[in-house]
Amino acid sequence: MEKKRANMKDKAYFRIRQMIISGQLVPGQKVTETQLAEMLSMGRTPVREAVLSLEQDFLVRIHPRKFIEIAPVSLTLINDIFELRIYLEPAVLRKHASSIDMIRLIALKQRITENISIYERALSSRCADISRAGEQDPQYPCDVVNVDEEFHSLVIDCGDNKMISDLSSKYMDYTCVLFSLNSRMESSRSYESDKEHLRIIDAIIKNDVDLAAKLLEEHLVLSRSEIIRVLIQRDCISDIPKKSL
Repeated sequence: MEKKRANMKDKAYFRIRQMIISGQLVPGQKVTETQLAEMLSMGRTPVREAVLSLEQDFLVRIHPRKFIEIAPVSLTLINDIFELRIYLEPAVLRKHASSIDMIRLIALKQRITENISIYERALSSRCADISRAGEQDPQYPCDVVNVDEEFHSLVIDCGDNKMISDLSSKYMDYTCVLFSLNSRMESSRSYESDKEHLRIIDAIIKNDVDLAAKLLEEHLVLSRSEIIRVLIQRDCISDIPKKSL
């Protein structure tokens, strides 16, 4: 019974998480436990337990006896998470690059290369069609968030350190939400990000660990800047001080 309950809670967690990452549930949206249970065709108990875990991972805010709020985009939290990542991920890579799962890394490189090719073909097709001039860039391939999460998880996991992995898991979901929001608003950044991933992967494969760590740090710094730029531009960040009139 306990195992079945845990499985239902995990199922509810991942389905709600996916709804947030995909944009089905948007930052700042207010829902009730009953509404979520109806969306998932589940009982309220596993949903309640899942929501508690989602709050710990910065994805929701619980307002007791009122509603559940999909966590707004916070400039403070973005800066805090990326400051931690900029310190942590390159350090792990420098120390443990030789332990990275090369089979998964090479498979991931193939997926990234395919995503880049699909996007470049779409760009080329759009540019070749004069009647479509002025259109927005085509959407980047839809698994971009999964690719980004897998790449950074590979880096963290090569350290084989449970404390670091647990810490990383706490911010990774929120990072996925940010990356998903950003990629839907500006697909060209997803394209540039994947090219940065490729350069880091190639450096790891060539065993140039110092270069790989340097490129990873630069990638994280740039990702933070671009995410903040786009989300401020689209008025998506909740805690920017308002200018005095």
